[in-house]
Amino acid sequence: MKVNLSIIIGILCGVAMVSCTSTVSEPNTSQTPIQFGTSVSRAAVNSASDMTAFSVWGGYDNVKLFEGTKVNNTVSGWTYEGGDRYWVPGKTFNFYAVHPVFPADGPVASVASDGTISVTNFDCSKTGTEAIDLMTAQNIGITYTGDTPPSPVDLKFGHELAKLNFVVKSENAVATITEFKVYGVDYIGTLSKKSTTATWTDKTTCQDTDTPFSINQEFVFNTTEGWEKNVFGDILLIPDNDLTDAFLKIQYKYSDETTERTSVVGLKTALTDKWEAGKNYKYSLTIEGGSLTINVTVIGWTEKDTSVSWG
Repeated sequence: MKVNLSIIIGILCGVAMVSCTSTVSEPNTSQTPIQFGTSVSRAAVNSASDMTAFSVWGGYDNVKLFEGTKVNNTVSGWTYEGGDRYWVPGKTFNFYAVHPVFPADGPVASVASDGTISVTNFDCSKTGTEAIDLMTAQNIGITYTGDTPPSPVDLKFGHELAKLNFVVKSENAVATITEFKVYGVDYIGTLSKKSTTATWTDKTTCQDTDTPFSINQEFVFNTTEGWEKNVFGDILLIPDNDLTDAFLKIQYKYSDETTERTSVVGLKTALTDKWEAGKNYKYSLTIEGGSLTINVTVIGWTEKDTSVSWG
């Protein structure tokens, strides 16, 4: 008997799914081991093609066919390490996955016997192309009768972090930013997720004096340097249900001034009081003659939602 075990990777928020197939044969057939690299996927994931690898757990009863097994996106499609696994007639299978694959000295991902996915000591301090997009997926209760192969294992990955962007614009004024920082936010923590319920514990909050989201170099706005700048690129942060203590601080000056202007803005508003997983929060700061205005746009990771403003 020959069985096809397929894995289809999907991204939430309207991203199309990508399929991958590994054909397995009788257990006594000789098989060639699959070689894997050690790279880690970084930056925000907007489609399955952005993923280089993920880890998968799964099996039936107390049999663990996959135990943090690495699945790589290769020129041959999605392939997993350690040789092919087989469907067993009459058994019910459960599968769980975490993206990306972490290095030995990085966060630790695991899945408990009750299906709880855990990722310990996840660090969100990297930004831009170095930011790491934490995602999870599961597909449980798949029963193979033995008559025909079951449908491909459908793993729909969901974002566990909120994405933020801070864009500064200068209108009708030549200005220079001398300091820009975001603080009072949780950037290290442990994820625990069972079914669709995710919680974060053991969180570390950065303060004004130790935030990793700080730039102390000059950003010049003019016809040569450009009038708009994305200060950090993407920031992928732990979701936060209360932004009371979250702040943005900016220091800037106009070309005809020697004294710096300082603005400290609370990131909690009546309409934007939290950061949810899988949503993108774009903060737009506009420097005009003698004033600073701020607008926040809240959108899905890949689709428009709504926007509010204050300032």
